[in-house]
Order: sequence, then C-alpha cells, then structure tokens
Amino acid sequence: MGLSERVNTVYKKMMHNPKRVAQASALGIAAWFCPDFLDYFPPRQYQFFHDSFMAAVHLFSPGFAYGLTIGASKVLAAWTYDHPVYQRAKWSDYALTRKTFADFADYPVVFAQRYKKEKVATVYADPLFVEPEEYEEEGRKKKDPGILVSAALVYLIPDKIDRSLLCLRDALDLSGGSEIKLDTYSKLNLKLIELSSFVETHIHPRNLLKHLTRAMVEALLDPASGWRYSRATREIAEKFESPTLPHIAVAHAMLSSALRSSEETADWEYAIRKLKQLAAWHEQGSRTKVIRANAQDALFFHHTLLLKEHADKSQLEREIENSQRLSKYCFAVQTPRLLHLTSDLIDGNYVYAMRALSGQTLYRQFEEGNTGSLERVVHALAHVHARYPSDNLERLNIYAKLRDKLAEPLLSLSAPTVERILANYKPVIIAVTENAVWVANKDAHPENWIVAEPIGVIDCEINCLIPATFDLANLFEYTDTLSPKEIREQVFNYAKRIRYEGSLLGNDELQFSYLNRTQLLRAYYNSVIHRMICLAVAWSTPERNRQQYRVPAIQRAIRAINLLEKEDPKYYETHEQAYTDLREGLEQLKEHFT
Repeated sequence: MGLSERVNTVYKKMMHNPKRVAQASALGIAAWFCPDFLDYFPPRQYQFFHDSFMAAVHLFSPGFAYGLTIGASKVLAAWTYDHPVYQRAKWSDYALTRKTFADFADYPVVFAQRYKKEKVATVYADPLFVEPEEYEEEGRKKKDPGILVSAALVYLIPDKIDRSLLCLRDALDLSGGSEIKLDTYSKLNLKLIELSSFVETHIHPRNLLKHLTRAMVEALLDPASGWRYSRATREIAEKFESPTLPHIAVAHAMLSSALRSSEETADWEYAIRKLKQLAAWHEQGSRTKVIRANAQDALFFHHTLLLKEHADKSQLEREIENSQRLSKYCFAVQTPRLLHLTSDLIDGNYVYAMRALSGQTLYRQFEEGNTGSLERVVHALAHVHARYPSDNLERLNIYAKLRDKLAEPLLSLSAPTVERILANYKPVIIAVTENAVWVANKDAHPENWIVAEPIGVIDCEINCLIPATFDLANLFEYTDTLSPKEIREQVFNYAKRIRYEGSLLGNDELQFSYLNRTQLLRAYYNSVIHRMICLAVAWSTPERNRQQYRVPAIQRAIRAINLLEKEDPKYYETHEQAYTDLREGLEQLKEHFT
C-alpha cells in the first residue's frame, strides 16, 4: 500500500468517526496543557484574575479542543467524505431541505389522540443513566405512560428507534388521549437532543438519521410538528435518492401509527412498497409470502422487520388475534409485535407488518447439530397447549384431512395408492384419538420456534383442535436430527411437563394425562405416520422449495410403523394386516416422490 493510499485510509476512518478524532485531540491537548495547570493554581493574590483565567484555560482546554475538533471534523466530513449511508453535501442541498420543510409546514393531518391540557404523568427519572429496557419493562408492568416516555427518550439511538416509537405509541394509548406532561429535566433533555440534531442537520443536510431523530423529539413536544417533520424527512430521502429511503419510510410509518394520524394507512402503504423493493424473499408458501428485511439492511431498527402477505385478509387477522391471545394467556412465551395490517390490497395481497423476534429458529440450530434448546421448546409447547383458550375451536377430522391431502391435483397419485392408504388408516386414527389430549393446533415444527428469552412463538395460524401428539410429531420428526432414543425421552418430557401445567391450573384432564407410556408412544408413532404424509404433500408445492425432503419424511413414517411393531407388539399384531398394507402404500408414495 502506497503512502497516498495509507493517508486516504486514515482520512476515511477519521471522517467516518469524528468523535474518535475529537477524543484524540482532547487527549493531546490535555497532555500539552494540563501539566502547566499547577503553575497558575492556586492563583497568586497580586495576579488573581490573570492566574484564575490561565488556570481555567489550561483546565478546560481538552474540552475546548474536543468541541472544536468534532465540529471541524463534521464540517469537513460533510463536504469531502462520502459516508456509506449518505453522500457528501452540496450547496443545493440546503435550499432543497429548506423548501421541503416549508412545503410540509402546514400539511393537513388529524390525530385520533385528543391532547387536552391535563397532567397525566411525568418523566420522573434520569434517562441518561438508566437502561431503557428497565424503563420499558416497568412502564408496561405499571401501565404508566410517563415511564414509557422515559424509555422512548433513552431509545433515541440509531438501532433502537423502532423501540422508541413503540414505547411512544403505548404511552399515548395509556394516556387515554390526554397530553403527557414532561418534567423540566426531561424537557431540557429533549431540547438538547433537538439542538444537537438541528446543528448536525444544518452541517450535513443529507444526514437523514439526524432529521429523523429531530422528528422524534418534535413528536414528544408537539405531535403535529413531529409528524410533519418526519414526513418531510421522507420526502427529502426520496429527492436525494437515498438508499435509506425504505428505512426512513418505515420509521415515519411507525411514528404515524404511534400518533394515530389520519395518514397512517397511506404512510404504511408507501413504506411497504419501498421495503419490498429492498428486502429479500425469506420464505414463500403456496398462499402466504413472508418478506424479511435483514438486520444488516435495517439501519434504524433494533429487530428485523417482517412483512407477511396473503390474499385473504381474514387469515392474517386470525393470525394476529391468535398471536395476541398467546401473549395474553401464555406468559412463558413471546410473540411478534403487530405494527400494521393494511386495509387495502397491495400488489394483490393484504400485508401484515410485524417486528420479528430476535434469535435463531430451532430449525437453524438443528441444522447446526445443536439440540441443546429442545427441552426449553418442549416446555414452551406444553405451556401453550395447556393455557391457550380453545373453547371455540373444532376438532380436526383426521380422516377427511388425509383424504383431502391425498386428493391434491398437484400430486397426481394413482387411485390404488390412495385407496391402499385410506383403507388401512383406521388403527392410526384409533391410536391417536384414544385418551388423547385435544389441544390448539400450534403447528409446532422447528421453524416456528425462536430460541430466545423467553422462547418465541411465530406463525400462529391456530385454527382447530388436534391430538397433542400431532404437534410432538411436527416438532421431533420435521428433520432427521433426533435419534429414536432422544425422541422417546422428549416425548416423556412433554408428558411430564403437561401434567405439571395441569397441576398449576387445577386441570384434572391434563394433570393425569399420558400416564401410560406404552399408550403414549403408540399415539406418538401413529401421529408421525399422519403428520409425515401431510408434510410430504405440503412440500410438493413448488413455492415451498422442499420437494427434496418428501422422501425422508415418508421414510420416517415407515420407521414409525417399524418402531410400533417392536415396542408395542400387542397393538401391532391386532392390526397387523392394516399396518402391512399401509406400509406398502407408504412405499408406493415414497417411490412416487422419488
């Protein structure tokens, strides 16, 4: 590397982080001036004013150096350095930003919240020296809007702006439409943040994050002004053709939701369209599409953002309702946070915007050979099964479900194969329903669990009651990760946990369930047969991109019959001919998939 390249590298590092430059400058000045401080302190009586002034100059010189250096560095960077997020400033930028803000100064917007001159809560603690998570947790626990505003203030940093907006929205909801009064310290803190953002945006008008921060502060002081400033920031991002436009648009939409503005629907529609241009397809089903904006692309967001699309709005509404019921009744798990559900179609689909849960899926851990979190997930599943309200759900018709699955036109299965499976399915249905615990259909396969604290539950499309062993089969047999011995241990672990949950709830059905281990394993192995057939059929759609996993799934169903024959010979021998023919039908199905 030549000298010029080295100098250029150092220069870029300096411009990328002016604070480091300012710190180095302050330390250098301190080393130069501070040793001379004692020459003037204590001040001599006959030169008191002179010595006091010189002592102050030497004492505060590092602070002066820090301020001057950081200011000069930011000005220099604004005009000479192309930041990874925004380009260097131009003279025309100043006029453009001024005009844009002026255009939105009187933009008509109405808020659902009614800001009465009424003291509801104050931000009573010091937001500079407290962890924001503490504020957020305490505010939600006490339902205190003032504490949540405190959390919103502390979250005003680049990667947590979305959490700040959510805290603000919840605070406004809890206030009942009244104005949230801030104490003197909090107002001063806000004014300082606003002043800092004001100076930085005037130094570098393309620094859109500072514009957004200023909009946040304005929203706390004056909702209408904050919304207009945020909307103007989005307009500026579009005029500058900034790569941060999708993030600015989502942040503005979240602010619009927080303030319950009349423009909320339009703001989210714009943000969703921009985000879809940015994000990569994370998963795509036959009816439902999921778009993920990866964390490294989500510049202003603490958690990954997800968009879920479906042509049937009721499907998304049911998932949102299920997720909210899980949060309400199942305290040991967490679910994604609703941001917005579109009221109109966007590109042929309704869109459910949510904050995804941070952490790895259990499926990803299985791929890495890590099964250490499985026991926690099993306990979480038992918790959900025991506590999720299921009064309005109907029991699954197992035979009809299988018949419909095998009749899928995409499969083109031969009539003899379908008939062989259906005609010999009676012992499967008897085994899974005898003394079964009927629970809400969690669809508990490993992709639907986030390993976090607490365990995260996603894809909450609960629509019927199923035997609990169906969900165990979904969880343990989705991949070939677990050995039969490990599976048996976890099946018994689930049974122990569901009885424990039953004892806590005073539910006799759960408290005394699955005491017969032979009967439990019989139900489990037959559940594997049913669920593997259903999964293999579902994986036949091209959109799922899982066709290569169909044969292993059917092989696991055949293995379940073999294990049943070995471990429960009495039941197997009673239905031996049916299981023999069923095994042959599964072999034909496997050959068809091959």
